[in-house]
Amino acid sequence: MPNPFIFDEINRISAACREDIALALEERELCIVNDLSPALAPFAAILAHGVLKTGLVARVHLVKAGPMTPAEEALFAESKSLTLSDTFPREGDTPWVMLYLSDDPSPAALLAPALKAFTQLTDSVFLFTPILGAMNPFPTGAKALAEGELTLLLAEHPEDSPEGRLFMREELLRALLAKAAYDLREVRIPGLYGPGLTPPNHMKLTELLEMGKQNGILATENSRRVESFTSITQAALSIFKVMAEGKPGNVYHALSSHAEVGDIAYLLNKTYFQNALSLGIKAGKKGATYHALSFHKISSLFKATPQTDLEDEIYRTACSLSGTSDYDMARKLETYDGKLASLQTLQTEMLLEVDRICRENGISYFLVSGNLLGGVRHGGPIPWDDDVDIAMLREDYERFREICPDALSDQYEYASRHYDRDFGYIFDKIRLKDSIFSTEYSSHFEGLSDGVFLDVFVYDKTSASPKMQKLHGKLLRLLARASYVRWWNDPEGIRHGWVLPLMRLFPLGFYHRLLDFVAKFYNKKDTGFLLDSLGYYIFKGAFPAEWFDEVWELPYQGTNLPVPRGYDEFLRFLYGKDYIQKPPISKRLSGHSMARLDLGPHLPGLSGGLVCDREGELYPIQRTKTPEKVLDKTEAL
Repeated sequence: MPNPFIFDEINRISAACREDIALALEERELCIVNDLSPALAPFAAILAHGVLKTGLVARVHLVKAGPMTPAEEALFAESKSLTLSDTFPREGDTPWVMLYLSDDPSPAALLAPALKAFTQLTDSVFLFTPILGAMNPFPTGAKALAEGELTLLLAEHPEDSPEGRLFMREELLRALLAKAAYDLREVRIPGLYGPGLTPPNHMKLTELLEMGKQNGILATENSRRVESFTSITQAALSIFKVMAEGKPGNVYHALSSHAEVGDIAYLLNKTYFQNALSLGIKAGKKGATYHALSFHKISSLFKATPQTDLEDEIYRTACSLSGTSDYDMARKLETYDGKLASLQTLQTEMLLEVDRICRENGISYFLVSGNLLGGVRHGGPIPWDDDVDIAMLREDYERFREICPDALSDQYEYASRHYDRDFGYIFDKIRLKDSIFSTEYSSHFEGLSDGVFLDVFVYDKTSASPKMQKLHGKLLRLLARASYVRWWNDPEGIRHGWVLPLMRLFPLGFYHRLLDFVAKFYNKKDTGFLLDSLGYYIFKGAFPAEWFDEVWELPYQGTNLPVPRGYDEFLRFLYGKDYIQKPPISKRLSGHSMARLDLGPHLPGLSGGLVCDREGELYPIQRTKTPEKVLDKTEAL
């Protein structure tokens, strides 16, 4: 099985380069040539699959000399739309875009036949893409060389040197251009790195990883050397932008990041090893030597130069290189300060408390949304999720909200507009006392019980008519929006702020009662369809009630919890037919914008004998000790 990070790169390229891919390959076929370089094999395969992932082309040709690598074999097993050959297949007179990848160890065995095949077609584009290794120091005062400047520098080197060999390959292109008006272009890529690739030697990433595992990374002796390093995404953006909008006969330097080994060491410590032993020396310090390329020319092709996150790219590459199977989500979700696992443990305990109450009182409930998906796909919470969702049919929901508040253990509280007219959420919540889980939205409301929570949703019946189902859903969404606007009670951030004074003529409870009336409108009829009437997935529309006519159980965190009989159909309805596949690593994020997370006495390792006041930053501490002992200690101070 290929490195899982490779599939994430494919998704990133597909999303980032879609428009340029469409423009570059309009009525053309893509042919990628890898000239005998094992190091470039993963890059070629990632580019090919990134193009296929867009769905804009039916087939991509990959030409290379030599056997497939294991990574290529695994990727080819994933797609039947990628052809591999050691020759140049031709079917008809369809023009090509030919991407020729080359690095210094490559003997350029395929360059001549590739150019010959290219010149036999009209309206084709040939993009020469050399991958540059370490470069010698630049002339005094030059911090980044432009395209023409580097060409002149290459010409000064012997033909048997890496620089001289690159110059001779470019000379071949110039000679061909002199003969006819061919569409030849070039993108130079300095220091290519990323998941699935062997990082360039001068990046020192492998060495730094090993150093970090042993004793921690310290500033290295060559940390004052400023280099250009190009991530896979940066390289792909540059390649497809030049394919789409570059000028014939022009050379471009790929988008890249200028960095020193000291900076890489610092970022590696900060993200992968999560410490700060390294002394990162910023580029441009006095005494630094420069080996970086300017990418101003290619930037002019973009409306806005794409931003790259060097910190994230280094981290992802390190995870891939070291064989880490997944992101460290505690780092990715920085607002959780490494407490995501503790948060999920507390939420699972809440879920088991609800399960106890429901079983004791004969109330049916179901795991839904992310927790249903997590139970099916992970056997527990989704590793990067931060909440718990359950749902009930209306009859069970009404019984549950009557029974649950008194049945809950003392450490929990039930929050509902059914009991509190100032509570603005349209669905009920169970909160963990002495904790704070405040989002950017909930933090707006002073005095709101805002602890770690479990959401309780209700599914109501809707019409059997598709048209009336849509009308029912639209009306519920409108009323839900109105109730939240009225609860927010602030024109700032509201699109139609002038409406708010009119809405204030009615109390919040009026909107809630109207919402409930519309939600329960069809409940006395046997329509055969349900809606997530007060939940986030109401926009998905109606679904068959028969999916929820029986309760099944599936393993979840070491126990069995209830799911609807039609859980597979329901998950396909919510997330698509490929729901069992994990999303790209870059999209494994929580749905909440966290303002504050404080687990207080619930954080493992802290004393359970102290309870902190939720309000303010200077916590008055309620101690379990007797008042006399507290007084004695106060007097001693």
